[in-house]
Amino acid sequence: DVTQTCYVFMKNYKMEEKCKMTDYEVFSMILGPVIHDYQHDGKNNLFHVNTASPLALLYNDDAVWENHHVAATYKLVQNEEFNIFETFSKENYINCRKLIIMMVLHTDMSKHFSDLGGFKNRVQADNFDPTGEDKQKILCQAMHLADIGNQGKAWNLCRQWTDRLFKEFFHQGDIERKKGLSISYLMDRATVNIAKSQLGFIDIIVQPSYQPFAVAIEGAQRN
Repeated sequence: DVTQTCYVFMKNYKMEEKCKMTDYEVFSMILGPVIHDYQHDGKNNLFHVNTASPLALLYNDDAVWENHHVAATYKLVQNEEFNIFETFSKENYINCRKLIIMMVLHTDMSKHFSDLGGFKNRVQADNFDPTGEDKQKILCQAMHLADIGNQGKAWNLCRQWTDRLFKEFFHQGDIERKKGLSISYLMDRATVNIAKSQLGFIDIIVQPSYQPFAVAIEGAQRN
């Protein structure tokens, strides 16, 4: 779903054309979403930090899953059987790796508001340059929006992803309850109203995030 949405951003909303994306950037915009949840166990960063899991200790409590998704992927491609970068030049490999790391780390929700504030400031700046210094900011924001944007899909898709998300949330909440931990936000099946939570998510997170992106990618708002 995230990969398909990034493809729509590039093609339907002309992000590839408007930002003058290179081949390696297009490749990164496909591969990044593919691997952005690789090996995820259904429990969020906060759970791993609060339980001092091996992953949290390995990544010093910082963007635990986001760091792991990328690291585990690049460990996998060290195997010749899975080395999709085999034909890349050294320069393209390095550039692709840097961009994928940036994009996947940008999906960390704990940094959502600070990242959004920085993006809005750049979009509003007189020297905003989507083909130059601001290109990577747009690509990172596109990845993040694809990750949080299921409410922008047709109802049948939106409902499916919401149901799957809360199945995962409530499972974590059940585990936290059994362990005597504080139940994380939106994860207590006894108290959460899913419909109201999603309205709040749209109003506070989704819509304010898509608005500056629509300005940056002309045509997105009209479509």
